[in-house]
Amino acid sequence: MNPASFWQGRERYTVFDTQYGTGASVAAVIEAWRSDAARPARLHIVALADGLLPGFHRIPQEQAGVTLDLLAAPLEGALSQLSCRIDFACLRGVQGQGTGFARGLARLVASDAHLACDTLDGEQLDALAAQGFVFDEASEASVKAAAHFASRKPRLPLAPGPARQAIVIGAGLAGCAAAERLCARGWQVTLVDRHAGPAREASGNLAGIFMPLLSKDDNIPTRLTRAAYLYALRYWETLGGIGGAIEGAACGVMQLARDAGHAAASRAIAASGHYPREFAEWLEAAQAQQLLGLPAPDGAWLFRQGGWARPGSVCEAMLAACGAGLTTRFDAGDVSLTRVDDAWEVRAADGS
Repeated sequence: MNPASFWQGRERYTVFDTQYGTGASVAAVIEAWRSDAARPARLHIVALADGLLPGFHRIPQEQAGVTLDLLAAPLEGALSQLSCRIDFACLRGVQGQGTGFARGLARLVASDAHLACDTLDGEQLDALAAQGFVFDEASEASVKAAAHFASRKPRLPLAPGPARQAIVIGAGLAGCAAAERLCARGWQVTLVDRHAGPAREASGNLAGIFMPLLSKDDNIPTRLTRAAYLYALRYWETLGGIGGAIEGAACGVMQLARDAGHAAASRAIAASGHYPREFAEWLEAAQAQQLLGLPAPDGAWLFRQGGWARPGSVCEAMLAACGAGLTTRFDAGDVSLTRVDDAWEVRAADGS
């Protein structure tokens, strides 16, 4: 069963794959999408992947209509973290993982979703059937099977279909990033700012450091900043890279321990073995001092992929990538925002 058999005429289509592996299957789906004249405007692929830091990893794609998210988590836990409506699910390599995933998958699939299965055992097939999946033909355990979702429970959309026009107020890092991502998805965007150009307020610093945040319990802020940091490293490459289109340097960042207590907590994090050396490496005092050339009495973290960038150059690179989908309105002064019928109206200080 191939997702391309079912996505014709759709505005957007989401594929969930439990085994990213080498990426060959995902690449084949993207190639099928690229070559299909009746393809959906948006293709979203979510795949489970081994060997990555825990959490979500958004991988920038050459095609603006394709979004690829890799998720490093067990199947059942991964499904509990998703909120997208799944149109096609491919279950591979899940034999022996129990039946708990069936309920989570049924929560996410669309009313007309299709399912391709490989090497499921009898209990897993029964659990999926109990959740509303109807197999196209009798399937024995450990045999490839295909199914469609036929539950009578109403399937409310997880998110409304968006309009394709947007106004973004503020041309700092957040506003420019929002504008670029919307334009990449085919939106027409008007960017409004009180100043004569982008990055004239908080994003106007001469340099900003990019580095991850670590914690002993891998809490939500840690996971959020890790996902954002890793995505930024990949995303900036598509804009021309640090030291290229973006002014800065990927020179690494050293974070000195504040005191002995901070050092002890850092050693405990390092001892957990969660982080590869290129992401985060703990250095004892002698190592840190030798690398830094200055005293580092309590040791330090070394983030080899970190560095600095001028925020204004990041904004400029993002706006340049927007293309014809972007209209800018600088020098607007203080603006007013009003709801008029079913749209928003923004007026500049002079009333325009």
